[in-house]
Amino acid sequence: MAALLTVIAAEAAAAPSTGDLLSGFNVITNQGFSTSADVEGPMLIGGALSGSGTVMNLGTPLPASLTGFGSVNVVGSTSGASYNANNLTVKIATPNQGATFSGASSVAYNASFTTPFNTIWSQVTQLSTMLAGLATTGGSSLTGGNFFAGPTTVNGQSNVAVLNITASQLVSVGNPTMNLGSSQLFIINVDTSGTGGTYSPAGGTNFNGQNYAGNVLWNFYNATSLGFGVEFGGSVIAPNAAVTNSSPIDGALFARSFNGSGEVHYKPVTLPAQNTISALGTGQSVPEPASAALLAGGVLAFAGLARRNWIR
Repeated sequence: MAALLTVIAAEAAAAPSTGDLLSGFNVITNQGFSTSADVEGPMLIGGALSGSGTVMNLGTPLPASLTGFGSVNVVGSTSGASYNANNLTVKIATPNQGATFSGASSVAYNASFTTPFNTIWSQVTQLSTMLAGLATTGGSSLTGGNFFAGPTTVNGQSNVAVLNITASQLVSVGNPTMNLGSSQLFIINVDTSGTGGTYSPAGGTNFNGQNYAGNVLWNFYNATSLGFGVEFGGSVIAPNAAVTNSSPIDGALFARSFNGSGEVHYKPVTLPAQNTISALGTGQSVPEPASAALLAGGVLAFAGLARRNWIR
């Protein structure tokens, strides 16, 4: 390829690794979060928490760099929130505003967090930008409703694939099939510029990704609105999008905001354990050292997810 993109496994000293963030939290939103359904795994909400759902964590400890965070973490208001907290630790940065977290092991108001939320959110957005710059790997395609992953070489192993598609192409897919071949991670970048920044699966579409969800990462890097009315397989990064759902998302969610009535499931993402991913360049320059540090674990961020055991 035209250039070499290397993601270095190093981090700014004051911030947790991107890998720890994405293995530690199943949901990160920059602004509000509201649901009436079940959400699995630890949450970090940059804005207000509202709604009356259920949050569940099957007990896997947070990585050491996230010591000081709880299972439910909220930076903004919790006024009106009513959640079943299933013996979880809840930490709220604002004063008590009458929210209820029934069954919580502890609820702390006026809490402080070890890493500023803006630092964490910057890592998420930069990861999305970096992934969006990757070129489609040879053999990767969307043909009819069939996704084909053409893996590239990672330290001598063919197990990472990238596909760039448009939202219009994705909307046209009925019931998809994922043909992963030897790929352990299939990064699918979705460009929504032709649909006004939106994506919503058509009726009859069903991405019920129970068998492949752990291998697929969707990057809606320029979306402003996502609506999942059908089951959607794979983890979703959409830092600029307001996300809604009425059916499950089978994977982690990192978005601007979320307001849903469907569940969010956790499906560990499988990744090779190398510390460097090469040959994924697109003619861009190699990131400056500071940027590379901030993105540490970038794509490899998800390697830590494979250590988790909370498969639904």
